[in-house]
Amino acid sequence: MTRTIRLKTVLPHSQEKVWKALTEPKWLGNWFMENNIEPVEGHYFTFRMKAQKGWDGITQCTHSRHRTTRHQLKKLFTGSAVA
Repeated sequence: MTRTIRLKTVLPHSQEKVWKALTEPKWLGNWFMENNIEPVEGHYFTFRMKAQKGWDGITQCTHSRHRTTRHQLKKLFTGSAVA
């Protein structure tokens, strides 16, 4: 079963600032979770937060998922895809 969550919101910031907040590790870590994302194919990265009961606080990811997100967001914000 596939479930999809879609959210629509207007952010009171420039497209450039929103793009950085979603794609640059430091900016993303300021509002979401500490991370070590890099736009390098095959890069293994993590999202980290305080451990909680039954979970160590680490979400493990690979670049392929991140690349898709960057591609979709870049197209959304600029009308063109990430190279």
